[in-house]
Amino acid sequence: MKSPTIKQTAKAVISETSDLLNRQIEMEVSVESALAQVDPGARASARNLVHYLAVRQLDIRPLQWKLIHMGLTSLGGMEASSMCSVQAVHRALHSLAGETAPEMPEPPVDFSSGPLALQANANRLLGEPSGKRSVRIMVTMPSEAAGDYGFVLGLLRAGMDVMRINCAHDDASAWKQMVANLRRAERETGRACKVYADLGGPKLRTGPIEPIGKIRKVRPLRDPRGVVLLPARIWFLEGSYAMNIPNIATDVIPVSSGALDGAIPGCLLVLEDARGKTREFKLISCGETGALAELHQTCYSSPARASGSMTVGGKLSHGELWGIFPPFPCPFLLFPVMN
Repeated sequence: MKSPTIKQTAKAVISETSDLLNRQIEMEVSVESALAQVDPGARASARNLVHYLAVRQLDIRPLQWKLIHMGLTSLGGMEASSMCSVQAVHRALHSLAGETAPEMPEPPVDFSSGPLALQANANRLLGEPSGKRSVRIMVTMPSEAAGDYGFVLGLLRAGMDVMRINCAHDDASAWKQMVANLRRAERETGRACKVYADLGGPKLRTGPIEPIGKIRKVRPLRDPRGVVLLPARIWFLEGSYAMNIPNIATDVIPVSSGALDGAIPGCLLVLEDARGKTREFKLISCGETGALAELHQTCYSSPARASGSMTVGGKLSHGELWGIFPPFPCPFLLFPVMN
């Protein structure tokens, strides 16, 4: 099968870059009232940020691969001039397709003004880069920075450009002391350093989690498809003597004295578990202190569900099971939030 030509590919990709441009315009319109409150001198940069976010909220990797294979930019470095970058690619695609690009809105910044504005804003926010570096070194302060001046002094001498204070930790007095140590170090070294206070967001704090009861979960061994490979082998312990438990037993469930009277290998012990599910345990051996059974389904046994019956022999005791079940903590279920 003949591969598509660059002209054919460009025609197919034009709609994707057109969607990006429309998305940038729509997002700017959606935040128009907020942009109106931005200082006029920074409004062009704010609009550019909105255009950048409009694209970065999408996974454009499939589009990037197509652009690269046509010898075009992948839009990987569009921070300084986002709309201008997408428009340039859009025009190039039209040219490769042998078409005339439509008229497009004037972007807030171009390939010249955008980088200059980005650099000026970075200098204003983070300070001038030190030495020959084009980047700034930001260091998050540990709690020790409040009481150890030498620690802060060493960081500043080593090249720290921005002190980051994580306000989710420590308190206002500690933060003030960190800044005081920094200002003292600035006077001693002659170097300037910005302070970045990262405000703490909402915190979810819980107290001790109460157990939901005494529950023992037993389950067979399954393969990834859920097919049982090996049944669970449970030793029903009659009495409080944890002795003579078979080595092949995977778990132990205590039962009331006399509960297994009349039990013989081959009979079924039918129980209702903590969820109200009926579970059948097939006895494979019986002894003086208990009986060994196999289970092919998951069971949540609990002292609160102590009643049941055997197909051979007498009724199962209705008394509570022995209280050696471990407390079972209440689990937290986390669900992703879908927009």
